[in-house]
Amino acid sequence: MAGPHIFDDIIAITGHRDYPDRGALYSGLDRLHAREYYIGGARGVDTDALNYLADTQPGSIRHVIIPNRLSDQPLSVQADIRENATIIRELGNSGSDRYMIRNQYMVDRSQSLSAFTDGRTSGGTHNTIQYARLKGKPVTLHDLTEYKEPFPSSADLNEHRHWAEEIARSKTNETSIKIPFLGMLKINQNMLPSDFLAPLSLVPHSSLTSFFNDFLDFKTDTGLSWRADFPTEKE
Repeated sequence: MAGPHIFDDIIAITGHRDYPDRGALYSGLDRLHAREYYIGGARGVDTDALNYLADTQPGSIRHVIIPNRLSDQPLSVQADIRENATIIRELGNSGSDRYMIRNQYMVDRSQSLSAFTDGRTSGGTHNTIQYARLKGKPVTLHDLTEYKEPFPSSADLNEHRHWAEEIARSKTNETSIKIPFLGMLKINQNMLPSDFLAPLSLVPHSSLTSFFNDFLDFKTDTGLSWRADFPTEKE
């Protein structure tokens, strides 16, 4: 179930460097409506959120807070920050507590915290949540454990097309939808592969390649005669 929309003027964002699905992140960001955002500037949720908000809320003020220096960040992250941050602040801390200081700095200057988490009970994201609660700031938890878009429950092509469009819009990781998608295929064995794959032309090329391979594996395992029906993949 989708969470509430947040309309605070200033929102701090925290989240993991490694997480399973950008689709869940984007869905949560779509529910944030702020004038200003405070973002940490690391790879993962920080940079992905910065890029997405720059695209979907270009009028927002996006503060990126760096624990020490921007030049300490990976080159790709530096490039994203320079392109999409409105304000860059380097705190100049090199000690072991630099990330904690950065996170507290963001919370102290925001009205609320939006935390994108898979439920970990340790680490920087968890500590930032605890600090915000200690300070009496409202905390909204956004679940990053998996992609939440419901899979089609029938062989209806309109339902399937809507599902594919949502995958394309959210740029979800292919691994998070592969197994449920094959399960849907098994339920609807009378559908031709072209019926399934036509809407998936909206999905990025790398995902299409994976889908094709898995469909062929499924055909081999079940003995279904589908190979002639597979379209040729286009570059």
